[in-house]
Amino acid sequence: MHPYLDHDTCVRRLVEWHTRNGCIIVAFDFDNTVEVPITGEFHPSGRPKTHKVPIDRPASAEDVVEQLKAKGFAAVVYTTWSSSAKLAKFRVVLPLQAPISPAYWTQATEWAMEHLGFQDWRDSGAIDIPVLRDTARLNFLPSAPDPKTVRFWQIKGRHLTIPESALPTYEVH
Repeated sequence: MHPYLDHDTCVRRLVEWHTRNGCIIVAFDFDNTVEVPITGEFHPSGRPKTHKVPIDRPASAEDVVEQLKAKGFAAVVYTTWSSSAKLAKFRVVLPLQAPISPAYWTQATEWAMEHLGFQDWRDSGAIDIPVLRDTARLNFLPSAPDPKTVRFWQIKGRHLTIPESALPTYEVH
């Protein structure tokens, strides 16, 4: 963060840059939970209320780190605010070789999960897909109630390159 700018200004500038130039990182939120409807409870909109429950086989940060090392990708992995000894919650942030337009983000993230070997974690519910798909979210920044509890890994490797052929094409008329 720039030493003369407040947090809100920095976040606003990052969002503006992201919107104008495309996504420069892909951030996976491994929260190891799934949303389950609360029987008989609804929001005013009529949508069922839900709560999160742990998945049967949660992903571990160590397994994800080993997978990324084996594939040779650069990344930062760190535990989140709500991570605990009972249920690991962590983020995985990978730099992209080139910006990706938010318009192609769904296809780009599907390609990334397949080529990183994350399909089983996606399918099990370990990865929070709505967080992954929301390019305006900036909740990938590290924080914790006690900074000494954050577990952190920095992996050296290559940036993730999502080929243009993996993204939809449109004819210009």
